[in-house]
Amino acid sequence: MKIQHLFNQFTRGTNWNAALYITYKILFTILSFLLLKILTTNDFAAWANINSAIFLILLWLDFGFRKSVPRFCPEFARYPNKNKQFISAIIIFQACVLVASIPLIRFCLTTIAQRLNQPPAITILIGSTLFITQGIIAAIRLLYHSYFLHKQFNLLAIIIMIAETIANIILIYTLPTSTILLHNVLTNKILADSTIIICSSFMFIKLLPTIIKPNATIPQKDITKRFIKHSVAMWMNNNIKSLSERNFLVPFMTITTGPAFANIFKVANDAALLFYRIIIKTIGTTDTSLLTYIELSQQKNYMKMAFTKLTTKITSLSLPLLGIIIFISIQKDSLLDDPFVFHAFIIMVGGYLIETMLIPYERLLEVKGKYWYLFLGHIPYITMLVILRNNTIISFIGLLGFISLVQGVRLVSIGIITCFAYHLYKMPLPIRFILTRIFWYGLLFGFLVVLLSIEPIRHIVNYLIQHVPFHYFFLKE
Repeated sequence: MKIQHLFNQFTRGTNWNAALYITYKILFTILSFLLLKILTTNDFAAWANINSAIFLILLWLDFGFRKSVPRFCPEFARYPNKNKQFISAIIIFQACVLVASIPLIRFCLTTIAQRLNQPPAITILIGSTLFITQGIIAAIRLLYHSYFLHKQFNLLAIIIMIAETIANIILIYTLPTSTILLHNVLTNKILADSTIIICSSFMFIKLLPTIIKPNATIPQKDITKRFIKHSVAMWMNNNIKSLSERNFLVPFMTITTGPAFANIFKVANDAALLFYRIIIKTIGTTDTSLLTYIELSQQKNYMKMAFTKLTTKITSLSLPLLGIIIFISIQKDSLLDDPFVFHAFIIMVGGYLIETMLIPYERLLEVKGKYWYLFLGHIPYITMLVILRNNTIISFIGLLGFISLVQGVRLVSIGIITCFAYHLYKMPLPIRFILTRIFWYGLLFGFLVVLLSIEPIRHIVNYLIQHVPFHYFFLKE
């Protein structure tokens, strides 16, 4: 694959990832705030914890596929027979893992039901079914994206998500009780997932011949063994990092501090993730695929070009979001009525954005197979696990102190990884590009500040903040 064609594939992939994630996050955030206002505290906590438990277990049981499949799909695609066997093995293995994990998800759902006074049988049935459908979708989406088939999958998912949201809004304003609404929203999600699975499976079968690119001149070099080794290493790293993720912290805080504080934390964290994950989900697996194709080309000068392409893309996404955060800070009195939510939001989103700027260095070590350096970089997470064994830690340092601790661990970890990657490969950040963008965004931001100082415009902006749905992205009722 030529370098320019590869860069075009990368750009198209990130554009479609952005379209999918922004659509998803807007719809999900609106649903979150509507449910927060309508559901009882226990029902909303059940909805949040069921989702957290499902996605946390899927993360723990993905066996590193989220990182290893994009890394090795370009290699398997060179051999038609091996590629088909590889795809079949991934799907079969994932299905077996999901079925074998049902007792674990049942245990988690039973605990949630008992803790939050939910009907156990219905909670287990709906939650287990949602666990299966979400796991299958994760595998299918990963295969689509690994072969740069972002448009085909993401467009289908966007259409179905919009239909699902419309159905949820109808349910919210027609169903009589909170518990019935909770069960129907989850069931609606299962129906949407099933539609995506059926349609995307038929599409992938038709697209499969177009992604096989035979190249008999390149030796296979034990691809399967290297894939297994890479998967195990990525699995261990991902599970360690999951200790600082929302899907672990929400259930942890529910148990240690109660559902009320956990719900507030989830709302503030969701607002922060709106910024962080716009970047992460926009890049998706395209960073791994891009660096993998370059690594296979064995052109050393191409790697520096690709790394620069990746870092400039992330910078272009991060700096505008930083400007939005500054605007939110200035307008906090209009946007937020809870100081805790505001301070928690600023701490989390600031840490996330700094971490995002350095993520290319972690991807470089993953593609190069430097597993020991990655493990050393994740030692701070193990330290945090030891600290979390003391259930009184939050009451001792406070919720904001706990959030600061988590974000500090993430930043120290990515900092260690960055030092290792830079020492090994001398891949610098595009400082000149970053400073140029900061200069132009600074001028734009200065112009907006002056513009907002004009009284009529300020009145218009305040009116919009108070009345358009965007207001509910950050408002804690």
